[in-house]
Amino acid sequence: MGFESKSLIFLQLSLFVLSIPVLGIATVIEEKDSVEKTLRESEERLRLAQQAARSGTFEWNMRTGVNTWTPELEAMYGLPPGGFGRTQTAFENLVHPDDRAGVIKLDDAAMKSGQLTKGEWRVVWADGSVHWIAGRWQVFMDASGEPARMIGVNIDVTERKRPEEAVRESEDRLRLILESTEEAIYGIDLGHRCTFCNPACLRTLGYERIDQVLGKNTHDLLHHSRADGTFFPVEECRVHRVTRTGEGVHAEGEVFWRANGTSFPTWPLSTLPSANWLKPRLQTSAAS
Repeated sequence: MGFESKSLIFLQLSLFVLSIPVLGIATVIEEKDSVEKTLRESEERLRLAQQAARSGTFEWNMRTGVNTWTPELEAMYGLPPGGFGRTQTAFENLVHPDDRAGVIKLDDAAMKSGQLTKGEWRVVWADGSVHWIAGRWQVFMDASGEPARMIGVNIDVTERKRPEEAVRESEDRLRLILESTEEAIYGIDLGHRCTFCNPACLRTLGYERIDQVLGKNTHDLLHHSRADGTFFPVEECRVHRVTRTGEGVHAEGEVFWRANGTSFPTWPLSTLPSANWLKPRLQTSAAS
């Protein structure tokens, strides 16, 4: 074999040897690109899911103090992307003043227990609108048992809360009316038990505390006897007939009995707005 043949073989071997790391590098680059593509697709799917569910996630590194929010979470608090201050204090300042202490208390409890924690609170956007947030989060400890990071998810539950707030506001208005009126009003369920009694009714019946009336059978308590003192069966009571027929009754010639054992004439007006509530109105000729 001549010098030229040996040189050719050496060149071929050299190229082969050199091609091995080149091929290895190309394979690693392809695998890295594939992993990054999969990760991007996964993040895009997660972002779409969070947007559809009106939710966002966060991670608070307690060692560095940095609290990282997703853009979806920032939007739920009325912030533009990147608008969050990235600290726990910045978060607390976004919570409604009336709810802030409760949220801080929940966070403190989560840091002590390390258990999954949940809560609901309001946030006020820059435009003054109020939004409801439901959160679930957990604190993870380091090797020494100290809180290291908090990870959680928030969900916008404003649409669910609005009907609840409307009902609560309606109940508050009704309560105000019941407490301020001079007419004696009480309610019973289908078992004739008292479910509420306004202050005027309590005074009319001569009771000092609401617990003396609530839960008691109202027929046995105040309508048990006729004016002459003889027993008055509940089956003959026109007020309680409403629970059986569902039709309003305006009874005349009735007497109710006070806590001190005295009676007074009354003209009860009974209505049944639902299957579970009865709200008689007592128009009395003697309120003392």
